[in-house]
Amino acid sequence: MEIKSCIQKIGFLLLLSSFLSLMVGATNESPVMAFYYGTKMPVKVLRVSIENLSCDDHLGKGILTCYNSFAEMLKANNCTMGPGRDIRCETKSSAEAQKSSEYLPEGTLYTILWEHINYSGDNFACYFDYNDLRTVDFQDITSSVDVFAGTILWEDINYNGSSTYLFADISDLRTRGFNDITSSVERYWAGQ
Repeated sequence: MEIKSCIQKIGFLLLLSSFLSLMVGATNESPVMAFYYGTKMPVKVLRVSIENLSCDDHLGKGILTCYNSFAEMLKANNCTMGPGRDIRCETKSSAEAQKSSEYLPEGTLYTILWEHINYSGDNFACYFDYNDLRTVDFQDITSSVDVFAGTILWEDINYNGSSTYLFADISDLRTRGFNDITSSVERYWAGQ
């Protein structure tokens, strides 16, 4: 993206953010914030403005960084995508642990939640577990999942309600009866 175009987009987003802040302020809700090209913005504003928004929490639990595209997010996280959606990342743990049932510690990419089936729409790359996906503005919208290590999706916050265990990518959560109901997510490993 050209610098001038990027600056114009950020200016527009700041204006939209100010307007929405006034609207949100009237309801006493605190918006979920994310870093976008060095500027802290409400995620809802970014979602309205950017088609297929990609966000992650690689800076720390609940600290979101958002990008214009999935490819941009992969690059920022030292990841590549090979044939057949084979995503590989250089992480704090060994590369061999990727796409296996081995435990990946907190702070290591373990799953990517997607808004729509077939890995499309907005997405959120999880480096940390979340007992309440509202804290990252991704509750009840997950329809497909990239899995790097065992992942448990929960219907309710605080790891309650129905759950489904994932050990491989799933392109359509409707096949598990789990479409658009994920409210918490955590990593799973055999020793748990």
